[in-house]
Amino acid sequence: MDARTGNVYYPPISFNGVGAQSFDLPLLTIGDSVPQNPEVQFRPNGGLMIVKATSSQSESHSSYAYYFLWRQARWTLLRKVALGQP
Repeated sequence: MDARTGNVYYPPISFNGVGAQSFDLPLLTIGDSVPQNPEVQFRPNGGLMIVKATSSQSESHSSYAYYFLWRQARWTLLRKVALGQP
């Protein structure tokens, strides 16, 4: 949310995939681990956000780190990196 304007900006990733307009974030599942909340890293004064999550409820449990940059009032996906086994 923008404190000056009151505009709400949805997270850059949701259960349905990158760019979906929803607050339903996907869980993080690596290998046979128990699903947990996604890891989200950011700094309040920075434009980079890193979300570690599993993109869908598939059998393969492909988990990724998504690197997003805030520019021109929206999130842009910079990179998607596969996460290895714990």
